[in-house]
Amino acid sequence: MIKIPSIGPKTASWITRNWLGSDDVAILDIHIIRAGVLIGLFDRRQTVPKDYDAMEARFLEFAAALQVRPSLLDAVMWREMRQLGRGPV
Repeated sequence: MIKIPSIGPKTASWITRNWLGSDDVAILDIHIIRAGVLIGLFDRRQTVPKDYDAMEARFLEFAAALQVRPSLLDAVMWREMRQLGRGPV
């Protein structure tokens, strides 16, 4: 549970991954969400921040099943979504 005012799960995950160097979190940016919906990883009805924890857990499970670091999977998804014209806004 996050206990710092104005810090949500996405920001907390960003700090954890980028400042602490941890791959135990996912940063659910729009490219991850869009790609996740396209491949059936996420349900279109899921929203951030309401479903952040469940979506993050699902993404981390997906990365583990692929045997790839979540940060690397994030980078690949970002690149591929950008090439498809569905990249970060």
